[in-house]
Amino acid sequence: MNLVYRLCAMLGWMELYRADPTFLSGPKEDKRKLEPSFQAIRTALSAEFTEEKAAGLLSAEPSLASADGIILDDDQRAIGETMLTPTTKDTPPAVIGYGTFCVNLFRFAKKDDTTGIIRFGDQNFWIWNATRFIIDMGSVPATVDFRRKRLMKVLAELHKLNEVLEGEPIIPEQ
Repeated sequence: MNLVYRLCAMLGWMELYRADPTFLSGPKEDKRKLEPSFQAIRTALSAEFTEEKAAGLLSAEPSLASADGIILDDDQRAIGETMLTPTTKDTPPAVIGYGTFCVNLFRFAKKDDTTGIIRFGDQNFWIWNATRFIIDMGSVPATVDFRRKRLMKVLAELHKLNEVLEGEPIIPEQ
């Protein structure tokens, strides 16, 4: 659940920045350095792996299943919006904390013992979308797991973002 929260919180911060870049202090040039990193992270989560799929990594044989957890761009934004606190004229938006996330948004899927159907109850749809990226809810293990490939791309882009941020620090305004 912690990893799901971190993915959702990252999308929350990216959405907060997209909606209002002024919440970060610092020169515009420094802020512009963040945007390619954010775009690369979004692309890593939504890439279709067309080349890998065309190269035959996906087999037509059903026993060689593949897993994926693609999160489309608009879904990433919706997840990010879900992670923001409500705003008033006195309180700017912020990303919700882990406790609030666990209590209000995250729910484990439950399998109905009589029908075998997986029910998500009051799970927030957008959080479920991020959860399926992290957790395999299927019963057949995948031989090709594109979620892992996506995660490796996201981690590489986060490392690049960290290098950008280690220059002159861009500090959120208090």
